Amino acid sequence: MVHLAVDDEYSHGYVKLGWCYKRGTGVNKDVKEAFLLFQLAVDDENSEGYVQLGLCYKHGIGVEINGQEAIRLFQLAVEEESSAGWVQLGFCYGDGTEVAKDEQESVRMFQLAVDDHNSSSTTWVVQWLKDPR
Repeated sequence: MVHLAVDDEYSHGYVKLGWCYKRGTGVNKDVKEAFLLFQLAVDDENSEGYVQLGLCYKHGIGVEINGQEAIRLFQLAVEEESSAGWVQLGFCYGDGTEVAKDEQESVRMFQLAVDDHNSSSTTWVVQWLKDPR
């Protein structure tokens, strides 16, 4: 099913297949392939692609760590109204990744994600508030 989505150039399919390669689910784990698939999703301006590619840059998954590029991609996700983008920017402010560590700004961004009523974002925020990095 995911392969069909990618064959039809459906950008969310690139993200789903990228997750498979990133984790080794149903395919051999290949973080470089995951990175390339997330890049294809970004080329189609897919908000989840921005977040996933940003995470690759933040954590060095299939590419060298580049915090500035991670922040740029998370900001692009936010521009596409991605609550996951707000969460990732919140983490960056919370741990000081390429921005001055600012817990108030971190909480503000988490609040924006929660206000979006996205249950996944709410779960991430609650988890981080219980055990900040």
